[in-house]
Amino acid sequence: MGQNKLPNWASPAYRNQVSIIFFTQALLDNIATWISDAFPLPVKGGERNFRSSHFRRELKKRANSAVDVVSSHEPFVDEVNRYRQVWIHTLAGGSIPIADDNPFTNPEMATKVLGVPIDPAIQFGQEDYVKRVEECAIKNGGRYYYELGEFTGRIFAGASRFYLDWLRFALDSIKKP
Repeated sequence: MGQNKLPNWASPAYRNQVSIIFFTQALLDNIATWISDAFPLPVKGGERNFRSSHFRRELKKRANSAVDVVSSHEPFVDEVNRYRQVWIHTLAGGSIPIADDNPFTNPEMATKVLGVPIDPAIQFGQEDYVKRVEECAIKNGGRYYYELGEFTGRIFAGASRFYLDWLRFALDSIKKP
């Protein structure tokens, strides 16, 4: 196994986690575009996103109650963006195989899981991998990864709350002309 090359069994999980982030970002962007059209907001192109100060300012002008919805989802939007930015620009990311002991010298005793690093900049096989893992673990109470199902559940739950909160906002706020 060469540097930065995952074993074949990890590839589908690796790609699926990256896809989850990219599809979630597409959901966020589509909702911003829909909100922009529904009000309508004088916001075009790449500014139609929940991280854009221009978008948020114009949305607040039309519906001040949107401020609460934006701020309640800001950590989730930032988390998705952090993963997307690192993964798309480095062509890395997704899940990585993790073991609590050397799985080659101690295969029966090592606990093996697929995990997604809490810090998306941690890349399997990179030169400073161990240093980044240790720094991340210090910042996160000894943890440096989410187990695969935990990460997927976090993103799906966040996306579901995001979608349903903006749907509720739209039903309560958008008036027919």
